[in-house]
Amino acid sequence: MPGKKKHRSSPKRKISIEEAKSVIKSLYKKNPDAILDIILDCYVFPQAIHLEEAYRRFEDDSPRGHVLVAFTKDMDGWVCIFSATPDPEDTHFSQRFRTPMIGGGQSPQTLEALKILAYAIKKDNISYPQKRGTSESTSTARGT
Repeated sequence: MPGKKKHRSSPKRKISIEEAKSVIKSLYKKNPDAILDIILDCYVFPQAIHLEEAYRRFEDDSPRGHVLVAFTKDMDGWVCIFSATPDPEDTHFSQRFRTPMIGGGQSPQTLEALKILAYAIKKDNISYPQKRGTSESTSTARGT
């Protein structure tokens, strides 16, 4: 048609992993729930995680308490929480990963992963309610 300009698409520029990380980090800070929705809906297994290998991290409040995560050959995920010898006065058997800087946390990435796990549990409780116990976040962080 005369008078109309053809729209040319510009060639797509390849961006580096570092540029992509920067963009994703910026988007995550502005829209954390939307980015988590995308991540949780991808069903991708991270290349850096190996099946039948256990990943362990000690908690911040005791020398022996730790969390262990592993995936079996069938890609089922296993979470084991090991407590230090419990104090007979304390009926809670939980692990604490403190906030870095103000709380003395030594595991900032593990803490972030726990936030993502909590978000995923909340989404599953809404989308796939279980018919046992409570499925919503009705108990406190210490399990009471």
